[in-house]
Amino acid sequence: MMRTDVAPSRPHDLHDAGMSDEEGLAGALESELAAWVDMAEVVAPAWAGAHGFAYARRGRALALSLRDLPVGMFNRAFGLGDDAPVTREDIDWAVHAVPHPPVWLQPTPGPHEAASLQVLRGLGFELLPMRWAKLAKPLGPAAVEVPANDRLRVRELNAGEGVLFATTLQAAMGLPPWMAEWSARLAGREGWHLYVAEDPQDRAIACAALFMNGARAWLGMAATHAHARNRGAQRALMWRRLADAQRRGARVASTETGEPMPGQPSPSFNNMLGCGFRVCGYRTNWKAPASNS
Repeated sequence: MMRTDVAPSRPHDLHDAGMSDEEGLAGALESELAAWVDMAEVVAPAWAGAHGFAYARRGRALALSLRDLPVGMFNRAFGLGDDAPVTREDIDWAVHAVPHPPVWLQPTPGPHEAASLQVLRGLGFELLPMRWAKLAKPLGPAAVEVPANDRLRVRELNAGEGVLFATTLQAAMGLPPWMAEWSARLAGREGWHLYVAEDPQDRAIACAALFMNGARAWLGMAATHAHARNRGAQRALMWRRLADAQRRGARVASTETGEPMPGQPSPSFNNMLGCGFRVCGYRTNWKAPASNS
């Protein structure tokens, strides 16, 4: 069967749209931070108490901590090092704000990065192998064309369907069942738009989220059930979100994923490139030494 989920035209380049990599990266970092701040704020106090969730702010930085899910994604601090190199005081704050191991720090890439990394190395932080690729896509005046896909249907969920989104995300990512309560609370929240891709039997096989941050759009929380991968669900979800973001006034979209590693497949990264995203920078991940975590 001929594939129908390929890009309908040549992908945009950041420079074609008059946007530098630095501008794309700054916007991508800001949108990701805004989305995660909003996600942190929506957490129910009872759920936070039951699972050891907390968050803290230091300037524009955000620290997340989740005792019952000991992975770096939910136990990290980022947004440090934007205006000046990361300091010992910044790191002490982050380690205190993220008390559950593993503790990750993600210093902001840019002009202060080299000095920030030197501080982290000096304090015994471990550089992890995989960086996070930050990607951006300008949304020009021409309408985003959504390629046809007769193998599935993408639809935006209404405010009463948060559980469907959340359980799809939880199962597809292999998260504990109790995690679904968190993401379900995003349904109907200002700025958030949740989607699923359904197979011909109307079963949700994949999901993804769009967060509107002014004229910027952040694309995240994308996952596909293992049995339904390689059917074009994530590309279909991405094209739909890009079209909807543009219609809602976004001028640029951003997202992130793990940097492709030699010899390992990277379908997420390839899907992003196939939908016209371009890498505008990389952010490193540093794990706190055992004495601090």
